[in-house]
Amino acid sequence: MMLSLTMHDIRASLKKMDAASGKYVYLFWFVDSPFWEKMYDDLWVQLHGSPYHTGPKADCLYNVLYQMGVYANVEVLPLDKEYRFGSEKEMTAFFRRRFHATSQKQKAVLDNYLASLIVDYGDGVVISGDSKFAKIWWKKEEYI
Repeated sequence: MMLSLTMHDIRASLKKMDAASGKYVYLFWFVDSPFWEKMYDDLWVQLHGSPYHTGPKADCLYNVLYQMGVYANVEVLPLDKEYRFGSEKEMTAFFRRRFHATSQKQKAVLDNYLASLIVDYGDGVVISGDSKFAKIWWKKEEYI
């Protein structure tokens, strides 16, 4: 399973996926904001002075498919995300790059936020969160 849909034109992309697929088409996408996106939403204004804008979720894909006459099946499943690091220093470096935190103020905001999420485990640290994703699938029309 891969959660990596990036589409500038959802309808055109879905048509291409349908055309390239065999008997069935399976898509996996977020139902709500995944853990990492929740982090962005919590921090982006403080770090960069503007709101973070999330991408479309599974309901958008389903609605476009419905408008295209594709009546897809949808299963909602849990999505647990866990980031494991060998040390707090390694974790901090990873998230500073990911959040583009370069100034001392940005680093302090991010470090403070991360401190509340860290769980120690054995020889390292973990940050985790949960959300939901959808398995959206349909049988292609010529096979119905």
